[in-house]
This record gives sequence, C-alpha cells and structure tokens, in this order.
Amino acid sequence: MIINAINPYISFTAKERSAQELEFLKFRRDLARKVHPQTVNYYKDLWNFSTNSTAENEAKLNASSKNYMDCYCNKASYALLKKLLKGGVEDKNLKRKLKKFEEDFRPEKSGKATEIVTQTTEISAKLNNYKFKIDGEEKSLAEIHDILATSEDSALRKKAREAHVKFSNLIAKDLIKLVKTRNEYARSKGYDNFFEYELKNTYNVDPKKIQEMFEQLSDAAIGFCLRENNGNKQKLVFDDDPEKLVNNYIKDKETIVATGKEIYKKMGWDLDKLPVTLDLFPRAGKETHGFCVATDNNKDVRAILNLGKNLTDLENLSHELGHVVYYLGISDKLQYFDRDCPSCATTEAVAMMMGHIFIKEDVLPELLGVPQELIQRIKEREVEDNAAFVRKYAYHFNFEKSLYENPDKDPAQTERELAIKYLDRDPNLKASNKWATTSHYLTSPGYLQNYLRAEIMGMQLYEAAVKQLGPLTKNPHTADYFNKKLFRTGAMYDEEETLKRFTGEGFSIDTYKKQFEKN
Repeated sequence: MIINAINPYISFTAKERSAQELEFLKFRRDLARKVHPQTVNYYKDLWNFSTNSTAENEAKLNASSKNYMDCYCNKASYALLKKLLKGGVEDKNLKRKLKKFEEDFRPEKSGKATEIVTQTTEISAKLNNYKFKIDGEEKSLAEIHDILATSEDSALRKKAREAHVKFSNLIAKDLIKLVKTRNEYARSKGYDNFFEYELKNTYNVDPKKIQEMFEQLSDAAIGFCLRENNGNKQKLVFDDDPEKLVNNYIKDKETIVATGKEIYKKMGWDLDKLPVTLDLFPRAGKETHGFCVATDNNKDVRAILNLGKNLTDLENLSHELGHVVYYLGISDKLQYFDRDCPSCATTEAVAMMMGHIFIKEDVLPELLGVPQELIQRIKEREVEDNAAFVRKYAYHFNFEKSLYENPDKDPAQTERELAIKYLDRDPNLKASNKWATTSHYLTSPGYLQNYLRAEIMGMQLYEAAVKQLGPLTKNPHTADYFNKKLFRTGAMYDEEETLKRFTGEGFSIDTYKKQFEKN
C-alpha cells in the first residue's frame, strides 16, 4: 500500500468499502463515543488506586471497571458482529479488528467478569498496603529488592528473603482462587482456561507456536551455558560483578531520574515538556511494581515506578519511558480504536530496546563518570545475560501455563520443579510460594510471554534504526524518526505488518537464537 506523503491515513480511510464493511465502520464509530469516556475514567481511577490504594479508590475503580465492561455487553451488537464475521468483511485489518470486538463483546452481563475485577483489586489493595518489617523497621518492596540486589550483608539479605516469603504466603491462596474464577469465565467463552484465552484473544498469539519458541530458545540458551560454564547452566555472581560496581556511581534516586531524562533528551524527547505524569518513588499504599498507562493516548500518559538507586532501576525507568514516548507518538488523527499500539509486544519491544540503550551506546561514562572498562565488561556478558533472560521467561511461561491448566496442583511444588529445570536452582531447593509475588500473575495474566518476543523484536527495531540514524542517543532526530516511522500509525496495522514496515522483515527468532549456537 502506498502511503500519501501529506496525509498518511488517506490510503486507509478512503479505500472503497463494501456495505458490510461500512456497517462495521459505523458500528465502531458509534461504540467509540461510548467507550472513550469510560476508558479515560477507568484508567484515571486505576492510576488513583495504584498510587493510593485506599478503600475509597478501590470502590471507584471497581465501579469504573464495571461501567467500561458494560460498554461491551449488548445482545444486538454481539449478534451484528457475529453476522459480519461470517462474511462481508474482506479487508485484512478490518477483519482482525472485527474479530477482536466479537471476542470482547458479551450478549449478557457476566457476573464472572465483574468478580474477576473485584478479586484482582482486593488482592492488589492487600499487596499495596502491606508493610514489610526487618528488625522492627518498616521497609517498602523496593527497599527489599534493593537489599537483595545490592547489600553485602548476608544476614540482612536473609532477613529480606524471609520477609519476602512471608509476603508471598499472604496472597497465594487468594491468587489460586482468582485463577479458578478466571478459568470459569474463559470456559464460558469457549476456551479451556484463562491462560489460553489471554494468549489467543488479548495477545493474539498461537499458544502452540509460543510454546515452540520458548522450547527452542531455552534449549539453545541452556546448551550455551553448559558449554561456556563447564557443565553449569549459569555462572556464580561474583563480588566484582560490573553491574554492582556501576551502582557506586549512582549517588541517589534523583540521579536515576535525571540520567533517564537526559538519555531521552539526547534522542529528541524532552519529557519535561510533554504531557507525562511520573510517580517514581516507593511509599505506603502504592503499587509495588512499575507500569505505564495511557489514560488518553498522546494527551495524557502516566508511569509508576518504585526507584531505588541501582543500575537495574535506571533500566526500569528507561524501559517505562519507552512506553511513554510510544503512546505519546500515536497520532490523534486516527480513529479512536486505532489510537493504540499494534500489540503489547510491539510497545514492549521499544521499551526493551530503550532499557538496554545506555549500555549498548556507552552513555554512562559521559553522564555518570562510569569507567569505560566497567561498561565493556557488562557488554562482554551480553550473550550470557540473554541466555539467563530466555531461561527466566521460559520458567515464567511454563509456570503460568501449568497454574491455569491445573490450579489444584500445588503451585509451590510446580515452581520448585521449573526453577530447577530452567534456572539451575539447587535440587534440594525447598518449595515456597514466592511465585505469588510476581505482579504480572495478578494484574496481567499471560502477559510475560510478551517480554521474550519483545526482546527479539527490539533487537530488530534497533538494528534497523541504527542503519538509518547511527547511534540513537547521539542523534536528536531519533524521536522524529520513531514518531513518523513507527509510533504515529498506532494500531492501524497488526504487529507483523508494523514490524515489516519499520524493519523490512517480519518477526524471526533466527538471529537471536544464533548467538547461543556460536562455539
């Protein structure tokens, strides 16, 4: 399709349509008028609850969730979508969007859908208001993670681990109950379980193909580690780990923020002048992990983080800001339902790319005075780190798949078995409920597989952009390039077509897999 140089949307919107396609387009316009305000209300209430998990904000979120879901509950609309899906819509992009609507709509109000939201919010409130204690002193989850990541005090790390285990035991039973409720809803939609439902409907991926991808890459990654590490799947972490040494150059949390913003400014995004709200530091009653939410794409984008003062937190900030600039770059000329990302994996690909860029392009020696030698040592571990990344997400994928396929099986035992298989844990490892602290299992079931696909896709995006621009952090036109070539078309095209338009090729694991096959 040739894109008009003045208005890139003409070729899409001006195409001659069949009567059925025009009927669907009208249906979509009418629905947008109902959904748009409800979506804005929902995301604002989600933000308020996530930043301050009071009972009042919990009630408001449950109410706005119900109002949003009710937009997709109409017997006549459901029948119309079924009719149109059987024939009459030939356009590939329209058919894809029609299928998504048909999956999302319900002929009648579903008590299970509301129950899922209520249970999820209740567990989130419990988590967000939990107070860790070490020797009588209260600690946030971010502080617990910081101790586990950076402290040289083995006794303190042990106490932090014990506090983390106590935390996980608090909600494990609640999560299993939620899994069963979600499964009941999925079966009412014709799926075996909710994990399968999310993969096929929400993320538009084939469960068998995703399983095959994880098996191929995890086998290659484990094989690489066995060859490189004298029969061990992974190396021990030494005291002179270069990432820990880089932490010494990070003065405080504010240094993380200033550095992250400066990295983006070098590429042409001045975040202080954009419609962005950032809530960056941990406190009581706040969501315990990081995420980005576009309350109204390209007009109001917000990100939550719980920053400490280590290299991982700089990566987390750079990652979330990748989501921010993607949402901000989507054109407001698009039809409402196209003002979104093509897929979760596509926006994650940009975020993953941005999370690595300050190491890949040697930014920290200039901004923080980190010796080049330390950055080089981190780069030299890239393939080993990628192998660990693959194994980590193969572990997550298989655990979550098992959890939904058989929720009556002890998840602590399943987690133990998978940790030994994929993460090379001690065979004498004791089973525990630490799986319950993985926030995505609660808030975004089926989502974690996106990270591995995004890591691969992000490599493709980066290599294609560098061919045109050179190092991205040294080119102030990077923002303009991504806005025009990737972000502004939103969800007009699907994930594969979007990737092809930017890189010239579709998604492929071949290059990523080859790094593990070198001798």
